Amino acid sequence: MMKLPADQTKTEPRWKFSEWIPFLCIFAVYLTGMFVDVMEMDAAQYAHISRTLAEGGSWLEFFDMGRPYLDKPPLTFWLTALSFKAFGASNFTYHLPSVCFSILAIYFLYKTVYVWSGHRAAW
Repeated sequence: MMKLPADQTKTEPRWKFSEWIPFLCIFAVYLTGMFVDVMEMDAAQYAHISRTLAEGGSWLEFFDMGRPYLDKPPLTFWLTALSFKAFGASNFTYHLPSVCFSILAIYFLYKTVYVWSGHRAAW
């Protein structure tokens, strides 16, 4: 294995609190938004379908008010139903899977840019 010269070695950067301020603000907005009532027509419909799954409905066939529902990919319903089963049905648990996957997406975007372009570009 070939060694790099000392000036070309990749070291982990030191974290500064000022760099975290934008992320803390974004996290605060996400956290407050998790407690907002589900108001949109579609979101209420998706929450109802997920609650039906969590209460013992079929995990492969989706029903909305007794009629088959075929318009959305099932991953959204499955993740929300699992959240409802684990923590109970509430506005917070309805938003939890979306927020978790948003945070994961931000983290993986950072790591990808860090690998390709370095710390400064990733931030």
